[in-house]
Amino acid sequence: MLNNLNTVVGLEVLWYPDAARHWREGDFIGRKCVAGVVKFVGKVAGREGTWAGVRLEKPEGKHSGLYRGVQYFSCTRNHGIFTETHKLVKICRPRRSRDG
Repeated sequence: MLNNLNTVVGLEVLWYPDAARHWREGDFIGRKCVAGVVKFVGKVAGREGTWAGVRLEKPEGKHSGLYRGVQYFSCTRNHGIFTETHKLVKICRPRRSRDG
């Protein structure tokens, strides 16, 4: 689970649309998840709090980064979502060696 302090643009994440607001170690977080990249973090018109705009790898989103007439980020149609940060989990990938 991410909080607003460590959600940054460019971060690779998994989106769990059915995630609970507060997770604890060992909690079941659901089977459905979609990989994506954070493209926007901030305030969104008509919504309270801080939101993350995510470009998903699969067309399981609702839009292209446009919300209520404001283009917050750009991506292919149906690849974009706005979500609360507690529904995102950072993807950890192995580091590439400098030799490689």
